[in-house]
Amino acid sequence: MRGRTNITPRKEPIINGQLITATVEANDSISVGDFVEYRVDYAETATSDYNISVIDELETSIYKILLIAKNSQAYLELWKKSTQERVDNIVINESGSGAIMCLADNSHVIIFSNYKYYYIEFSNDEISIVQQLSYGASPNPTALCVLDSSHFGGFVQQSGSSNHNMKVYIFSFSDSAITYVNYTTFSLGSYGTTYADSVKKVANNKLMIFGTFSSSSSSPGINLVSFDSSYNFSNISYVSFATATRRIDINENLFAFLNYTSQSSGDRFKLYLIKYDSVNDTIATFLDLDLSTIFGTFHSSSIAVTISLLNENQLAICGCVSPAYTSAKREGVILTYDENEDTYSISEKIEVANTLKYTNVKFTIADSTDAKIVSEIGFIKLKIQDNEFEHVPDKNYVKSYTGGKAIGFAKTAGVGGDSIRIYVPEV
Repeated sequence: MRGRTNITPRKEPIINGQLITATVEANDSISVGDFVEYRVDYAETATSDYNISVIDELETSIYKILLIAKNSQAYLELWKKSTQERVDNIVINESGSGAIMCLADNSHVIIFSNYKYYYIEFSNDEISIVQQLSYGASPNPTALCVLDSSHFGGFVQQSGSSNHNMKVYIFSFSDSAITYVNYTTFSLGSYGTTYADSVKKVANNKLMIFGTFSSSSSSPGINLVSFDSSYNFSNISYVSFATATRRIDINENLFAFLNYTSQSSGDRFKLYLIKYDSVNDTIATFLDLDLSTIFGTFHSSSIAVTISLLNENQLAICGCVSPAYTSAKREGVILTYDENEDTYSISEKIEVANTLKYTNVKFTIADSTDAKIVSEIGFIKLKIQDNEFEHVPDKNYVKSYTGGKAIGFAKTAGVGGDSIRIYVPEV
């Protein structure tokens, strides 16, 4: 006689995997059996905390220092690279106009804004103003540059000059104060800049002065200038280059700048890496890259592309692409370069902002393995691995599978904000 064994039914089948619970992302709908993936780890702020204009950014091994304009004011912000968090910020002035800065050393910055020099210390995750030095309505420098371990210069256009003269106001600095020393005027020759957009010190007591001519019909360019221990300046050479909308110092002899041109067929952005050859005393273009070859058509805006330094051989490039602003993609790549071999590589593109929730990217902060890309009202976290950006999953939220990395399928259904159960197979 045959018998029958009764097996008690289980609530869930015996399978090689696990059941997890997560929340459905807003504006999404998931049915039973649908494949799902984790949402990218991004965050929003309660207010428009990042509705800012980045005037300049500087780097030390520990911090990123941002000079920003926000709500018609100029701020200095201190961000810690190991945590990608803002640790302190202060108001520099109420008008927010004409602010420029340079790095004095690894714990001090010098800012000129609204007819005042600010000597500022940053250490132990705090910013403090050491000194304010008022100089009235003149001189009004357009660029600052540290000349040696104890002196910096404020570079001022020499008005009415037909032979491209420039005036430099020399200041000394210590841990506790800055002091005016004197000024000097020098000629940049028949060709040269009369309005210094930025100045970079390179090797052998040389400066690269990037700027524009007094003549509107002339092109902008870079002057290579030398100076001696008494701060007497002498022009060496001039090279014509495009106008820089953003410049990033990479190391002593290399810097990057971004050029923007508004065009009816689509705005154009070019990235240049410029290198000083200390042996031959020359300036050369290491890289001349049309960014549309990477991103395609850009949104019509001079701030649709940003560049930020990741480390001494990598830049983060982020762009707002597609003509329709509300549906535009925000994408990013890593540019890795070897200045000794004159070679570079570009990573795969990755989405760096939620399309419906962000506008233009403002800046990127990173350490060797982690990055945070900050947009107007929030940020996205990324991993850096093998010279590529990778999304970081937010394991509290899931969304419908769209071609990313599926984690499993839904055991219960839900819409945005609902908690559902998901079967995740063992790998």
